[in-house]
Amino acid sequence: MISPDEEKLLKIGFEVALKPVNDLIENIAGPFSRTIGAVLNQMLCDQLRNASRVLSRSAQMLADAGLPFKTIPLKILKGVLDGASVEENEDVQDMWAALLANAQTEGDGKWEVPPAYIDTLRGLSPGDAKVFNYLFGCLSGKRPGDSGVGTLEEFGVELPEYSKDRLYQHLKHLEHHDLISGDLEVKHDLTGASQYRHYYVTPFGGFFYHACQPPKKETGDPFIPAEHITPAKWA
Repeated sequence: MISPDEEKLLKIGFEVALKPVNDLIENIAGPFSRTIGAVLNQMLCDQLRNASRVLSRSAQMLADAGLPFKTIPLKILKGVLDGASVEENEDVQDMWAALLANAQTEGDGKWEVPPAYIDTLRGLSPGDAKVFNYLFGCLSGKRPGDSGVGTLEEFGVELPEYSKDRLYQHLKHLEHHDLISGDLEVKHDLTGASQYRHYYVTPFGGFFYHACQPPKKETGDPFIPAEHITPAKWA
């Protein structure tokens, strides 16, 4: 995290760097340029603060796991910092930090952090991420090969802060990113047959989830899959 004094210095630096741009805008837009300049300065400071926090958290995750820092491919480093710089939610920032930490522990050809993970995380809202993390938590304690996480009605009981429509939207977003999948199933009871949609975590969703969790000291490899990542349903 950057201190208030450091942030003040950064703002001064941005003002100096943007002065030629501000002067040009002022010639075109007149007094409105002051507002434009202030917005640009604030935007750049916010982006730098967000990126700084993610870098700090990533370094702390590596230190906690006792893992060394390794070179990160520029394509991954830039992608992560670009995405993290515009994310203001701290929980999602932690996912970006974990993604960066896992990219730093990559080695021996066992796995990699692909650009697809960056695109996926960039496309998730804080609500999407919260629902997805909850869904993956539903796998805890289940037998190997069981990737089912439940139905919309069941999720609504555990996530009462979301309306049914809002929760459905989050599930559709997660399906769009191939993190989960839903199958229409039929339930028979004394009143007859009823249809409902049962959701599953996909293999891609399982690997993505672990890529966005802090690396482990014992393996240095979060991509050693949990027993539910490649269930028989998706084999």
